[in-house]
Amino acid sequence: MRKKPQMGLFFYRESMKIVKLDPSFFYNNNHLIEVMDSQENPSTTKTRGYGVVMIDINNLTFGIPLRSNTKHKNCFKIKKNKSLDYTKAVLIEHISYIGDSFLISPDEYKAIQEKSHYIQTSFEKYVEKYIENVRKENHSALNREYRFTTLINYHKQLGL
Repeated sequence: MRKKPQMGLFFYRESMKIVKLDPSFFYNNNHLIEVMDSQENPSTTKTRGYGVVMIDINNLTFGIPLRSNTKHKNCFKIKKNKSLDYTKAVLIEHISYIGDSFLISPDEYKAIQEKSHYIQTSFEKYVEKYIENVRKENHSALNREYRFTTLINYHKQLGL
């Protein structure tokens, strides 16, 4: 049996909080690689809302973005064309980066809440496998499974 995650910025919660990232996140983190685009990110001209599901693991708080049309397996499929994309998760190091609630349909909200334990454990496994592959210098797996991951930005925080 897996132990409950330790507390990060937030107390452990049974339900998952769905929020917008504050524009200050993008302004202060415009150096990050593979982060989804935003109007506040000067490295891109595209704009997109950034709703995330908050997850705490190993004293770190991550925001996993809600996305449409995800075409890989490193995600949680909410419904046919919507998912939580683990590859684009961002580390939220300051509570000021948390914006207002992000509104989604009641069906999507219910699907996330009902599978919160599964989402938590599958994201933990995604991060643990990344750490293991980096430590083993398994470039084949990193290029195949983690080619576009945002975790590359957080080696220090992940103990790598």
